[in-house]
Amino acid sequence: MAIHHMNLQPKYFNFIKNDTKRIELRLFDKKRQKICVGDTIEFSTDTGDSQLVKVMRIHRYPNFSELIDNFDIKLLADEKYTKKILLEELERFYTKADQEKYGVVGVEFKLTT
Repeated sequence: MAIHHMNLQPKYFNFIKNDTKRIELRLFDKKRQKICVGDTIEFSTDTGDSQLVKVMRIHRYPNFSELIDNFDIKLLADEKYTKKILLEELERFYTKADQEKYGVVGVEFKLTT
């Protein structure tokens, strides 16, 4: 079992900390390809906050649009979000060309104590 580290902006970190997000969305790049079910992820912010989670499932898709279509928004972000807003935010971080090149992953997790 490995420990992976991912930095998050405070808003997205708080979604995890407040139990309103259970799937982290990323490109399926070399770093994310190393994540396995049972591993631990330490999410942290630039302000020094951190939260450990245990990886429960890995969901692979060709792009964020397809991934988002297959899950309830309550698992992906704050329930006040819409899928359209979430997709727009993701596409500001990750270009469609990068999504096509790497594919995307939804890392489903549970909080650890």
